[in-house]
Amino acid sequence: MASELVRSTSLTQLTICLDHEPKLRRCTLSVYQITFTVHEPITCIKECPSSRRSSRLLKSKETVQEERLSLLFPWNAPGALSRAVFAANQALQAGKMPEMSFEGVSGAYFLKDAENQIVGVLKPNCSGCIEDRVDKSTTWRKGVPADAGYLRECAAFMLDHNGFAGVPPTGLVEMVHPGGSDVFGRPTRIKGSFQLFVDSTCSTEDMGPAKFPTRGVHRIGILDLRLLNTDRHSGNILWKENTNQLIPIDHALSLPEFPEIGDIWFCWMSWSQAKMPFDADSLRYIEELDVEQDAAALRNLKLPESAVTTMKIGTLLLKKGSLIGLTLYELGTIAACPAANDSVSDLQRASINAIDATNSAESPEFWIEIDREIDSLIMQRLKNRTAKNASN
Repeated sequence: MASELVRSTSLTQLTICLDHEPKLRRCTLSVYQITFTVHEPITCIKECPSSRRSSRLLKSKETVQEERLSLLFPWNAPGALSRAVFAANQALQAGKMPEMSFEGVSGAYFLKDAENQIVGVLKPNCSGCIEDRVDKSTTWRKGVPADAGYLRECAAFMLDHNGFAGVPPTGLVEMVHPGGSDVFGRPTRIKGSFQLFVDSTCSTEDMGPAKFPTRGVHRIGILDLRLLNTDRHSGNILWKENTNQLIPIDHALSLPEFPEIGDIWFCWMSWSQAKMPFDADSLRYIEELDVEQDAAALRNLKLPESAVTTMKIGTLLLKKGSLIGLTLYELGTIAACPAANDSVSDLQRASINAIDATNSAESPEFWIEIDREIDSLIMQRLKNRTAKNASN
């Protein structure tokens, strides 16, 4: 066998040319660049051990970037959310640190892309908070553990079917802690919620509610009643002037664990739009809500059964009250505290009555009793409306 050898000083390719019969065969391996011209028929070629060692050497020399941010849930995340997580991950790999928001107590961080544009808002679980400034107390609000707010952010998006209320796409993520490591020196990984950053003109606390669309107010109110949101103040609703769109954010203090459902107030209670009747689209949306399907989704997110019970009670009130013609405002008077210094709502009193009558919030009898209690509250609101109309 005759051969000609040409060797380069760089690691590139090995090309073996086989002149067998009239055909030319090629095989490419990752070693030094060597060219063989073979004039004898060859039926089989095997990669030599030195070639395999060289291949492993090349791979070991390659720089493999560790994923700093990964999306865990939902599996079918909207494309915009997946792209934002990918962009934030690239920026984190390049050394761009999260920037803490100085609003609120739940430890929110802005994540940017490589071009220094904010693409998402991260809320880590309390144990993984990046800054010491964050309030790491046991609870931020009655019934809402401080280390579970990120799960409630994800739950709000999950329960906002088809983006009805406009909750920005939100997912469960895992992030490598920028500075933390375990006893073995391995990077600490923390879980949190990642919400797609949306541009807005301002929050609703920066202007009067006269311009707000009634449909938008109703849709956010429907979501709040389902979540029994304890933190729906006007700073947690954004407004886009060019589209006159309302965007609900900050749901870490929603879905309080039952029976702690008394510390509730909704900013939209003081807006005139809340006293307008629901439109046909809203009524159809409420009617089609599948409570058991939503309960299963919350359980999959690992929320406690007490939070699932809260959602079911809020949705039951919404379904029964809207069906009989109550307005968003009237439903709010049942779920919310009547005054700032009163920590018990009518809905919580009804729940306590149902527990006292059945000795358990987990029994079938409890749901029969709470159904009766809610019916009684709805009928009382209708009587109040009739009396008010008569006096006018």
